[in-house]
This record gives sequence, C-alpha cells and structure tokens, in this order.
Amino acid sequence: MSLTLKIERDVQPKEITGLIYGTGGNSNPWWNTIEWRRFTDGGEKSVRLAVADHELDEALEDDWFVFHHDTLDDEEGTWSGRTRVTMQQLVDAASEAWPQLAPEAQRDMAEDLAQADADAADIVMQMAVFKDLVFG
Repeated sequence: MSLTLKIERDVQPKEITGLIYGTGGNSNPWWNTIEWRRFTDGGEKSVRLAVADHELDEALEDDWFVFHHDTLDDEEGTWSGRTRVTMQQLVDAASEAWPQLAPEAQRDMAEDLAQADADAADIVMQMAVFKDLVFG
C-alpha cells in the first residue's frame, strides 16, 4: 500500500541559498564554484556576492547562481560547464526531485529546503543544472 501526498507552500529565497551553501550538497567532485549573483541597482550588470560577506537570509527572489561544474564530455575535475540557474529553477527542480528523495529528506524539506541533507541537495542542484540526475 502507498500514500502519495502533495505539499504546496511558499519558498523563501534564503531556503535556496541555504540549500546550496549550507547543506554540503556542493561538496561533490562534480561541483566547483557556485557563484551567487545579483543585479546592481541600475540592473545594468551583475555583481558576485561572497558568502563570507553576506548572510544567506539576505537572498532576493531575483538573485541567481552560476554553477561551474563537470560535464559528461570532459575529464572529471575540469569543471568546464557553466550554467546559470535562477531561484525559481531551483524551486522547480526541488519539485522534480521530490519523488527520488529519501523519506527523511522529503520530511525535512517539506518545512525548509535548507534542511536537506547533502545527498538531497545534490539531487536538487543536478535537476536544476542538468535537468536530470547525471552524477552519483
């Protein structure tokens, strides 16, 4: 017997920054730098935010990330891939990844995406960047 439940709730931007930088999901060898980006006030160019200088809960809904990552076509550790991912794409990826996550991860992430364990966070990031689970 199985029971399928659907949850729907608002996601705060700080949950996404916490998912990326606070869970350890970015420690797998296929991830290199994950830049946190924001437009300047004029919106003419973007600036890179340093996690050391900014609190994760300072995230804005229109911030985005540039993932530097391995690709399937290149040798491991070259990190030749560059993919821009928005906050919304990460939220959508969390929905897509949901059925593949362990029940404990589903329970924790139901309240706060930043409560994901490293494995669940990695799955969400891969779904956002690659549109599929390709590593691990």
